[in-house]
Amino acid sequence: MALQVVQMGDNSPVSEEDLIFLINMLDQSDREEFAEEFVEDLETMLSKSGLYKILSGRIHLSNTKILQIVESNDRARKWLANKIREKMKEAERILAKMEAEMK
Repeated sequence: MALQVVQMGDNSPVSEEDLIFLINMLDQSDREEFAEEFVEDLETMLSKSGLYKILSGRIHLSNTKILQIVESNDRARKWLANKIREKMKEAERILAKMEAEMK
């Protein structure tokens, strides 16, 4: 099964490197959630046994696979942006508590 790589348009302000930076922020449970949410995309990229292993948690979704989906699927791009926003809000909440302790 050949992998299909889709390039974003040259006019996109978000580079592949930027997307990898964001994808690296995903933890194991985020990756599992992503796999369940975008199983249709994964079905076209992976063997049945590979898909089963990812969905059962035996192996985890690689940055490369997530990147391929995010580059070709606007819904996946929005999912990634929302997930990172959630993480940023939680980080802000924790940082505010830390700063309050230091005063």
